Amino acid sequence: MKHIAFFGGSFNPIHKGHLTLAKNVIDLLNLDMLYFMPNSNPPHKDKLSLSFDLRSKLISLAIDKESKIAISDIEKDPSIKHYTFNTLSALKEQYKDDKIYFILGQDSLYNLHTWYKGFSILDICSLICLYRNEDIYNKIDTNKETIDYIEKHKYILDTKKIDKDISYLNTNKIIFIPTSCFDISSSNIRANLKAYYNSHDSKALDNLKNFLDAKVLSKILELNLYK
Repeated sequence: MKHIAFFGGSFNPIHKGHLTLAKNVIDLLNLDMLYFMPNSNPPHKDKLSLSFDLRSKLISLAIDKESKIAISDIEKDPSIKHYTFNTLSALKEQYKDDKIYFILGQDSLYNLHTWYKGFSILDICSLICLYRNEDIYNKIDTNKETIDYIEKHKYILDTKKIDKDISYLNTNKIIFIPTSCFDISSSNIRANLKAYYNSHDSKALDNLKNFLDAKVLSKILELNLYK
């Protein structure tokens, strides 16, 4: 049995924070593989500024040397809304002999009651919740049903004894993993790109070099993406 995680999102564009999070999760859970899963038509977002193919191309550049990271194109069809429950159901059929995980952020978890069949996702796989700080009970747009669901299924990963701390493997759980990699946002990157395009702002370019893989930034500027 392999352990495989799927990291969903718009990745508009992918940045160093995404990569750091992915590699940390692989190391902590000893995953066999992690797939970035860009969504061509997310239910909770307006139309994205960059096509699925272009965002996937940037992801490919960013993960070029990562042997345990790849791209899933299961949500590539832009003509339909891609609901996480449906996608994970299809993936479970595809990986029926393996244990699968879905990665999401703290805010997404606490808004799970607004997702299509959100509370049924644990029937399919485990959830990996990346949280920002010690307060994992952020009450953003949440309700008692969501809190009760999290309380029933939560599993706080003890990173100090990770090699022995494997009871989360027995059943599907919500696995909480702390991270400090939330100081980069794709919207901030797009704002810096516009500043650089408009005035060749050197500070904006320095920010972009800090936020983005060098090959990703080079391709964005070569194609004038997000202009």
